[in-house]
Amino acid sequence: MIAALDRIAKETERLGYRSDAIVRDYPFSALTTPGEPTTRRAPLAVFTQTPPSYRSAAFGAAEVQTNGAEVLVRGFRDLGAPLFFVVEAEMVSVWQVYADGPPRLIERASLDALDRLFEARRGTWNPDSIHRAKSIGRFNSAYQLDFVDIGLMPAIEGQIHEKLDRLLNETLAATRDAGVADDDKAMFQGVFRLVAAKILTDREHRASATWNKDDVRSVLAGIGNFYGLTDPFSADAVGRKLSTAWDILRGGLNVSNISADDLAFVYENTLVTPETRRIYGTHSTPRHVAEYVVGRLDLWRDAIEPPKVYEPFAGAGVFLVSALRHLREGLPHNWTDRQRHDLLVKRIKGSEIDAFACEVAVLSLILADYPNKNGWKIENTDLFKDNNLSTRLAEADVVLCNPPFEIFNSNERVLYPQVSAISGARAEAVLALTLRSAPKALGFVLPRAFLMDRAYREQRRAVEQLYREVELVSLPDGVFKVSQVESALLIARDHRQPNEPQIVRSSEVDDGDRRSFAFTGLPSRSREEVRSAAEVETAALWIPPLGPLWKRLAALPRLGDFVEGHWGLRWNDGRQSSA
Repeated sequence: MIAALDRIAKETERLGYRSDAIVRDYPFSALTTPGEPTTRRAPLAVFTQTPPSYRSAAFGAAEVQTNGAEVLVRGFRDLGAPLFFVVEAEMVSVWQVYADGPPRLIERASLDALDRLFEARRGTWNPDSIHRAKSIGRFNSAYQLDFVDIGLMPAIEGQIHEKLDRLLNETLAATRDAGVADDDKAMFQGVFRLVAAKILTDREHRASATWNKDDVRSVLAGIGNFYGLTDPFSADAVGRKLSTAWDILRGGLNVSNISADDLAFVYENTLVTPETRRIYGTHSTPRHVAEYVVGRLDLWRDAIEPPKVYEPFAGAGVFLVSALRHLREGLPHNWTDRQRHDLLVKRIKGSEIDAFACEVAVLSLILADYPNKNGWKIENTDLFKDNNLSTRLAEADVVLCNPPFEIFNSNERVLYPQVSAISGARAEAVLALTLRSAPKALGFVLPRAFLMDRAYREQRRAVEQLYREVELVSLPDGVFKVSQVESALLIARDHRQPNEPQIVRSSEVDDGDRRSFAFTGLPSRSREEVRSAAEVETAALWIPPLGPLWKRLAALPRLGDFVEGHWGLRWNDGRQSSA
């Protein structure tokens, strides 16, 4: 007789799940229980893609001897699977897992009827449907499924980032205490290797068997060999100082079920300190801002022919890490990790003037692309010189950018005559050049003045002429850790055809909703209009709070249509009179 969990595994494989994505005794961290995270194991876990993580978890399954299925399912919440099967004797119960509250019993079936249960739900339980419901359903309701709680992923993600940040801060403190911080670059590169080593170790990757886990110098050398990285420091000298840091990482949160891009985001955010940003000029876009922008662009739509994504002024590459995840989610689930990597390294590019920031971006992409080896290229160049920026923009389908907000000073005007002639403000000049190249889509962080200020009138008009769907987002102060300039987002996609209507959306994030926006990716409010061709090209992209009301009232008679107003008596000595 075939064991119950074997039957469930067999049925998922018949739905199209890859055999290497059906995992027994799968380890994951229990994040939401009180106290420090503990490692638990799911007897059976099924994933939409490899490498497995909470983002790609589709099903979990376990057996229970007596009543207690609901309690059992609660314990597997942090696996990230929207559905969990509980085998009770000859019956199987199917449960929906929620971010908050108890799981919901969907139905029961006998083991003998398991094949019919799966076949009846082939249309919604297949790997592509569940993967897109989890990854895209938050941004596009057309892909939502009623058994997938869209709040589950953000809830787990928030816990992961909080605990990873704490773990990496402890690691960072250990490197400083050991004196590694005397060389910021050596510290950063050394900790990267340790984080990468933890991923391979916790996931029991075969490469981790090639080094001695008790000898940090062996670990550093092993990771350098695995990724083909040059050794920027003496592994012996720095290795001794990183020994305590490695002990902290090894004993911390198990990352086997954590998405690699989560590690890349936290790695960049935690380890690129304010001092490092000041010294090396490394700027960054908050993860949730990058995720919001990239999520709105639907990069997954083109499947095996994804667009070419370019990030000028890439900084630490946060936009690129987000783009990597969203592009990868559109690729066929039956592709291997290597197939995805070989395609995406050709589709994702960035440029940055600071060599240290380039290295940070490359290391972040390596982390996000587990288990593939290196191959990412972030070009170290001055984009304001000659035609450097225009040349690179011309090759891109999608441009993601958080440009410098500063004004060109007198020396820079001489050094960069072509770009500074467009505008004295760097962000305005970069946006103008991008719009001249007319990419298929763009996502920009801009000064809030872009929303309505006259200085950006021509850029707003160009956006109207080029794109079918446009969203502006007003952000509150304090979203960016370093910059205090009031900021906004511009998101535009799909070239607009002549006489085609346009979808315009204005969104706002209130100051009190900053934390909520970071966790859920939802703005405080949004207003949307569909504008006819005659209404386009007014340079008025921003919809004011009462805009929809005034538009509804526009066709109604006005007071001036019926009466003619005149002044009555007016006193020259300042006394009041009625009109």
